[in-house]
Amino acid sequence: MPKLLIVDDEETIRAGLTSMVNRLLPHWEVIGSCEDAEQAWEQVKSCSPDLAIIDIGMTGMSGLEFALRLNKEKPEVNKIMLTGYDKFSYIQTALRAGVTDYLLKPVQRDELVDAFGKVEELLAERDRQSRLRLEKTVSEWTINQKVGSMSLLEQLLDAEGLLDEDVRYGVILRFQCDIDRETADQKTVLPNAYWMAHYKETHKGILKTVDVSLSNVCEMTFVAGRDLTTLMAWLECREQEVDRKSVQLAPIGYGELVDDLRLLPSAFRQAQEMMYRNVQPLEEFIPEEEAERINRLIVAIEMNDLKLVNHLLELWQRDLRQAREHHPVWEFARLFRFVAFFVGLQASRTPSALLTGMNADITRLSGRLLFTGDPVTLLSTIDQFIENVALIKPDSFDERKIISKVKEMMRREYGNPDFSLEQAALFVHLNPTYLSELFKDTTGRKFIDYLTDIRLDEARRLLLDTDLKMYEVCLSVGYTSSKYFSTLFRKKFDVTPTMYRDGPGMETDRA
Repeated sequence: MPKLLIVDDEETIRAGLTSMVNRLLPHWEVIGSCEDAEQAWEQVKSCSPDLAIIDIGMTGMSGLEFALRLNKEKPEVNKIMLTGYDKFSYIQTALRAGVTDYLLKPVQRDELVDAFGKVEELLAERDRQSRLRLEKTVSEWTINQKVGSMSLLEQLLDAEGLLDEDVRYGVILRFQCDIDRETADQKTVLPNAYWMAHYKETHKGILKTVDVSLSNVCEMTFVAGRDLTTLMAWLECREQEVDRKSVQLAPIGYGELVDDLRLLPSAFRQAQEMMYRNVQPLEEFIPEEEAERINRLIVAIEMNDLKLVNHLLELWQRDLRQAREHHPVWEFARLFRFVAFFVGLQASRTPSALLTGMNADITRLSGRLLFTGDPVTLLSTIDQFIENVALIKPDSFDERKIISKVKEMMRREYGNPDFSLEQAALFVHLNPTYLSELFKDTTGRKFIDYLTDIRLDEARRLLLDTDLKMYEVCLSVGYTSSKYFSTLFRKKFDVTPTMYRDGPGMETDRA
């Protein structure tokens, strides 16, 4: 409900306008009725109205002066001037003050409604632009981790009061494809926009939902709320809808709820993995030969048998092409099953060096289905995927080389406060959880501990070899909190950074 503030030094005018708005425009809320600009300014700061009706000829600060102040300090507040002076000079000044419209006293009902209509159009466009900006920013950070997008997302959510400590965030993916048994007609359809709208209305824990269409078959919903436990239970209960005439593939995937926006990309990948892992499209129609081949392929990948993997993939590729020619009604389901198989393997963190070498291509393959949903494009991408697997060299999926690349990246990026396991995993095209386990198995240490040691060792060098101030050393090694940096430094070296600089002999290196 949009909010209105009335500012006029005549009580009868304020009361009359309040009555007219309540009667003619009941969808507006009158949040204040002030007799002067000073009172009005306090109301603006505390209540953030969408519109202020301001009398030009008030005593003290004039209405025009107040409008100019709003235009400078609160430009988001729309303004309608109220005047008994039908003079062009006043109108010119009002327009320069960013006024949307002006009304002559006594106010006529139709003129009031028309003026509010103009403001409502501006508010609708503002909301549309705000929604598009939020959708774009959610997508840029959650999916692509675009530089600066997380900070912008924080600003946008903070402006809506959604950055409080008790607010949690989630990512939900929904995929939809309809196949008609009787007409042998297949179509992919966009998931119903705002499909959670009804649920949001009945559950007050959800404060905000943002729907982002990823393709013609896949939609992502970003959720923010203070209590989302009921939402998660509702999602767990949803199943694929199947009716007598058609099979509707509508798998849902969702990640863990997070209270830190930095973890949103990880939640997106969890949702993607769940969607692929849980779907079993038309399992009763999987040919026995294909099922047996899938089992053999799993074993071949686990055994790092590249030759057998290439052979089985060629057979599967042949069947996909034949399915398109002889059984077009099941084409998309089979393509989906191919992608789901490899994403499922990737998500399961199967301990296979060969699978690690395939991860980059699996990521591209799964993304193609999410972001295009077109069978022709998907089949072409599968062909390319199979060709790329055939080009893999046995020594290219050496896990030791992968960890070496990660270590090199750590030494380059230790000064970046946003550097994380997630970014390293993207760099080597691995699941973050799998990379964490692989790193520990290979080095005997946790990723974060290894990174912390690099940062603290560099901090120790800077303390002795440079004249940088303490906060500058802190920032140089990737920490934004001096207190946290000092705590870590003392835990490792038994002295504070200041004590270390003043007396290097006091150092006790436990590294």
